[in-house]
Amino acid sequence: MLTLRLTDLFHKTTRKVIDRLRYCYFKLQIGNIGKGSCIKPGVKITGNPKRIFIGKKFKIWHNSVISVGKGKILFGDDGLIAVGSFVSAGNSQIIIGNGVAIAPHCNIIAYSHHYKENEAYVKCYREGDIIIGNNVLIGAAVTILPSVNIGNNCVIAAGCVVNKDVPDNTMVGGIPMRVIRTIK
Repeated sequence: MLTLRLTDLFHKTTRKVIDRLRYCYFKLQIGNIGKGSCIKPGVKITGNPKRIFIGKKFKIWHNSVISVGKGKILFGDDGLIAVGSFVSAGNSQIIIGNGVAIAPHCNIIAYSHHYKENEAYVKCYREGDIIIGNNVLIGAAVTILPSVNIGNNCVIAAGCVVNKDVPDNTMVGGIPMRVIRTIK
């Protein structure tokens, strides 16, 4: 039992040291990373990291991908992106508010190819800013498409494809997205 506690203590201490070293590394690499924020090992940042701004106490968990071209990504305070998620701004902006919890394997994509009759698929795409308000829960495997605004105090059910705006205090789900109920 004592050995197990010592092992736990060793791993916890080691993780804290590694997190601190990674914080110092990313402080130099990205636009901003707030105090208490953490980018876990295995997170891949592509494009221009100086266009990524992270607030205080925001955590990006293992194997997530954060990608930005000429756009910008702003993460608020006291939130998280869980394991294996993909956030890609391209030339647009993605703004994630305070207290936002994004579950595993979500996709937040500010550009997407779309079908257009008599057009080459390669040339048909849509791009637009994505804004996620404060105190939002995004369930596992959710996809948020370009030009979407999600209001404050919302819940997006697991597996949902968000292709249009979500008003404040609303729970949505499904493919295509539909309102489930109002949150009081």
